[in-house]
Amino acid sequence: MKLKSILLCATATLLVSNSFGQYNVSTYGKKYTLVEEATGPGCGYCPDGAQDIEETIATNYPHAVIASWHGSSYDGTDMVVTGDPYCAGTGYISGFPMGSVDRYPVLGGAVGKSRPWDSYVSNRDALTPNFDVTMHCLYDPATKVITITIIGKALSAQTGTWNVNALITEDSISSAAAAFQQHSYLNSSTTACNGQPCWFTGLGSVLPAAKYSHMNVVRASLGANIFGDLAFTNPAAGATFTKTYSYTIPAISNPTYVKVIGMFQKPGPANSSAGNAIENVIQSRVRLMPKNAPLSVNEVSKAMAEVTLFPNPAKNRITVKGVLSAPSDTKIEICNSIGQVVLAKEYPSGGSLFGEVIEMNNFANGEYFMNIYNGGEKVTKSFTVSK
Repeated sequence: MKLKSILLCATATLLVSNSFGQYNVSTYGKKYTLVEEATGPGCGYCPDGAQDIEETIATNYPHAVIASWHGSSYDGTDMVVTGDPYCAGTGYISGFPMGSVDRYPVLGGAVGKSRPWDSYVSNRDALTPNFDVTMHCLYDPATKVITITIIGKALSAQTGTWNVNALITEDSISSAAAAFQQHSYLNSSTTACNGQPCWFTGLGSVLPAAKYSHMNVVRASLGANIFGDLAFTNPAAGATFTKTYSYTIPAISNPTYVKVIGMFQKPGPANSSAGNAIENVIQSRVRLMPKNAPLSVNEVSKAMAEVTLFPNPAKNRITVKGVLSAPSDTKIEICNSIGQVVLAKEYPSGGSLFGEVIEMNNFANGEYFMNIYNGGEKVTKSFTVSK
């Protein structure tokens, strides 16, 4: 059975050297979508929302960025962020598990949406963005300080104001401690909200810590408030804005699993469903961040990092994701067990967070190898098709 902790932690990962990682990430004209989940250890239906995110959103929409807010009305632990947009009277949600997609109102003006969230992500994912977001992140392991510089660029002339903000999230937080134990009402469920077999059938009313870890947990919002800081006012096409934040990773967090999210959003009244839509967003991992920026052309990052395939084994489709150091075309080649090329395809450049979904319907069961080419480098990953 694939569970939340297993699904995210079992995929193979290519790690970059310790010298310089992907300290510079950008949307490069691509729309990335922020999916925010309202959750908490005391919410018995929230594991169902977690399954929808990991099995449907992460697999079908590799350009989705995930943030999970833990509600103070449930757990009261250090996973709660003061003033979060779900538990601070902002009108985003009316219960758990709910979520928002780019904090954008649909269905009669509602920002908070019940699971599944697939259709809402699909609508936002297809948009052409109004802004690019570039983020430079440096991490000093001695002081545990992350320096985050976020740059926004208006891709066309815009009217009104836009805000900038940064979120800190963390993966793989154990549910072993009493306050973090994940409750579940899904012991007798057979089907999840996304129509797939439920991961949590027969696991009891409190999920075993070995079977469940809290992922994408929001640790901090770095703006003046949850809606960020003023950035643009009536920007012309090509106008840019730069904001630098600093964050010290606390002792309770593991830097290996910490991520930074940078975003620009159109602000509105705090309790209004008509405002605060996310225009674009980008994400970077602390473990890919250098201590200092590259000093010469010889000190450059690898072309690709963190190349992953999931699910593996694959059934109907497989998703490939990675981080690119520069916008350039990516070629994918799939070979069978005897080395024959059974699929070759090129994908145009479109952002630092590369991700594509490849259909497996015409693939027979067996072992395969995927070669990913970018920036003069090649990464090979093996996977299995099992239908």
